[in-house]
Amino acid sequence: MDNRRIRPTVATIYQSGILILLLGLLVNLSRNLRLLRKLEEFDQPAGEADVPLVSVLIPARNEERCIERCVRSLATQDYPNIEILVLDDQSHDRTPEIVAAIAREHPSVRLLQGSPLPDGWVGKPWACQQLGCEALGDLLLFVDADTWFAPEAIGRMVTAMSESGADVVSAIPWEETVTYGERLAIPTVHIAFLSPVPLDWIERHSNPDLAIAIGQFLGFTREIYERIGGHELVADRILDDLGIARVVKRHGGRILIVSAVESVGCRMYQSWDEVRRGFAKNAFALHNERMAPAALTEISGVMLFVVPAALVAVNGFRRRFTVNGFWLPVLQYAIAVACRFQVNRRFRFPLIDSLTMPASISAQLYILANSIWWRRHPDGYHWKGRNYPQTGGRSGPCLPSGSSEPGDKQTGDGANGRAEDVNHVIVHEARTLTRDR
Repeated sequence: MDNRRIRPTVATIYQSGILILLLGLLVNLSRNLRLLRKLEEFDQPAGEADVPLVSVLIPARNEERCIERCVRSLATQDYPNIEILVLDDQSHDRTPEIVAAIAREHPSVRLLQGSPLPDGWVGKPWACQQLGCEALGDLLLFVDADTWFAPEAIGRMVTAMSESGADVVSAIPWEETVTYGERLAIPTVHIAFLSPVPLDWIERHSNPDLAIAIGQFLGFTREIYERIGGHELVADRILDDLGIARVVKRHGGRILIVSAVESVGCRMYQSWDEVRRGFAKNAFALHNERMAPAALTEISGVMLFVVPAALVAVNGFRRRFTVNGFWLPVLQYAIAVACRFQVNRRFRFPLIDSLTMPASISAQLYILANSIWWRRHPDGYHWKGRNYPQTGGRSGPCLPSGSSEPGDKQTGDGANGRAEDVNHVIVHEARTLTRDR
């Protein structure tokens, strides 16, 4: 049999398969963007009587460069019934002083000092658990310290929860991207969230594997938050927002995802190094710290987005304009750019950056490889003054060897998924005291 006839056929089948997969991603992404509701579609509650108390809860560790903008934007909300709790999680900078100064101006703002980190807990879930125990609101909204809010944002969230009947509302904010590293990597997160699975499946089906949430803006009814036990079931989860969304699904809760690019802003990172380290903290955890899904992501990312652009560049330079080596890869690259263009237009990223889709995917694949290395390496990785060591699975943080930072403790094995019994007692008593007030 003539191999020269087989090779073009195999190549054509391969390239056509890649094209079909990319078209499927584009169609589903386009549909999801049409289905994705805007927070701005919801009006603020009419009048000031009988509106629920909203507790806005901000875990903060070493956030002096952004905490003031966040808290002041919340303290000046149009919504009339709000409390703002900021928990200082053993910061080394001026975070508590900045919040204390704002609290003296705005009675709705209260500064809390975080308790020492118990064994089996990761920093952010423990901070959120303490905030949840202190909160008095009917609705609990957890936000990151690097976010800021339009005056009507909280009121619109209250209406969204009421009208939709959702137990949880999570909003995708406008992500401010200034440096090239931010512009390169951050928009691909939106594509990863919105292209693989139909959005209506995510919102309607009870399968926990279909759950997504954005920790920058994550609102709960008190009933669902207490039903799932707060953040206790994600005590040792690095990726706590996705973890708690899955817990909500397992407990029969409904999650509403909205975009909020006109009401909520965020600047996650301010350099490529921060992007790399910050995303690497979560990338392997997004794959449940399993090598098989992570390897599949690496391979599919290269095949779908990197190889087509490379073939176009190489064969275009060599003037080899074959169907399989150039024209089908051109179509594949065009579809990838179209995916990025739609996300950039909807979420207000620079449109010209759509052309860099292959480079963006390459950056995220590099970050995932970093994440795997750090999670598998005995020393783990460092984040905000804490070290997250390799523990053969999920992990809890501890201080670097020889550190004398007050309040933080080294953790034991976090793979058991629970805090020790003493932590259950602490959480139960705190929740009981909160309700008694």
